[in-house]
Amino acid sequence: MKEHKDKLKQAEDFFKDLEDRGLIYKSTWKDGLIDKFAKGKRIYWGIDPTADFLHLGHYLGLSFLKRFTKRRYPIVVLIGSLTARIGDPSFRSKARKFNPDIDNNAAVLKEQLSRFFEKEMQIVVGDYPLCEIVDNYELHNDRLKQDATIQEKPINALLGFIGEACSCLKVNELIRRDAFANRLDNGLTLAEFLYPSLQGLDFFYLNKEKGVDVQLGGSDQWGNMLVGLQLMTKDLDYESNEAVNFKKAGVITFPLLTDSYGNKFGKSEGNAISINTGGDNKNIYSVRQYLLNVNDDMVHGLFLKLTHLSIEEIDQINKEMSIKDQKNRLADVICEDIFGNKQTKSSSLIIKQAFSGELALERDYEALKEFGSWVPSKDLRWMSNMRLSSIFIELDLVSSNSEFNRLRVSGGVYVPGIDLEELEKSDYMVKEEYVVWDKKNPLRGILTVRKGKKHWGLIHFSKNESVFS
Repeated sequence: MKEHKDKLKQAEDFFKDLEDRGLIYKSTWKDGLIDKFAKGKRIYWGIDPTADFLHLGHYLGLSFLKRFTKRRYPIVVLIGSLTARIGDPSFRSKARKFNPDIDNNAAVLKEQLSRFFEKEMQIVVGDYPLCEIVDNYELHNDRLKQDATIQEKPINALLGFIGEACSCLKVNELIRRDAFANRLDNGLTLAEFLYPSLQGLDFFYLNKEKGVDVQLGGSDQWGNMLVGLQLMTKDLDYESNEAVNFKKAGVITFPLLTDSYGNKFGKSEGNAISINTGGDNKNIYSVRQYLLNVNDDMVHGLFLKLTHLSIEEIDQINKEMSIKDQKNRLADVICEDIFGNKQTKSSSLIIKQAFSGELALERDYEALKEFGSWVPSKDLRWMSNMRLSSIFIELDLVSSNSEFNRLRVSGGVYVPGIDLEELEKSDYMVKEEYVVWDKKNPLRGILTVRKGKKHWGLIHFSKNESVFS
């Protein structure tokens, strides 16, 4: 009895910490959730494999899950290979196009998630691993293959879905959801309309077969998540107080991570910053650059929501550090959690060298080559009549010559080591002396450029295509 009281108190403190960090956007019955934590019930979060990488928007969910595992609350990460074949219509203006790469994407995500939760997957808590990765295509496929009635008559699989997931959902209640509101006039397919029922089936069977009692998700998933609760108790009205206070299971939503313009991170939004690990230094550079350049008023909230530092330590950082130092600390802490200590230290050092001008002054080919593994870079054949605007376009620093000219007029075009007067004198043509050529192999060289104060790019030039290797 005393042991359960102690665990209940720990769970209450944990939930309060989540609230104080601003991580609870909306949830079902608070006391019921706390009781689930205290009893060691499993928590799950799902991600559809719409791309072959995890991005910074996913990190909020991943770091949230780590808060559970740090307290030995077991988790399940669900890869939605099945649901991705339909595509979540929530808050979308048009239907998703079918993605033929779902299976490949799922395999990549499983590998990335296995790295992120490598230690947790090796720990057992009670009857379960501290972290388990499940694919919902495999979950339901295995379940159906073991059903004797389906083996005898395969049509029972369709009838079972209609009976389990469709008959208890009321159309008039679903279409009132904000998530569907902007699609009713533009056309909502029946397949998309059934997406919440498939997600609900995930929760229903994870609860039934794997002991999962709590679902975690972004604030845009509230309606979809409640469908799972309704499937567990078909006699309760959808989103009624009774359903929200349902004791069998519960859901928690967190506020979405957004960019400086208020858009959520994602492939379809065009702002997805990959956090895939495994050797690509450019990912850690992109994450670090984003965090170093966020609006000042976002920094404290990001510390609270994304880091595992105590609230007291975060408040101390806020009081004692300049905003520039706070951003550097934020970038170090988050990058270390994602990419590891060694890669984070290397990225911090080389970026500091670049911004201090040290790399430009040295004009050392090998040092710049190392720098090129961290920042956006391209391989190009050397041509003597190349314009600097073409380099900026090639590196996606600008989208057109007119944008380059506007940047040039505002003083935002830099070639480190070359003064502005020289660039103007050359009419912004790329001279051979701007390039740092390899002393060991003078057929190859490197040109570094910068847009404004913060956005770097690098070109590997070759006077012979065979040099690239």
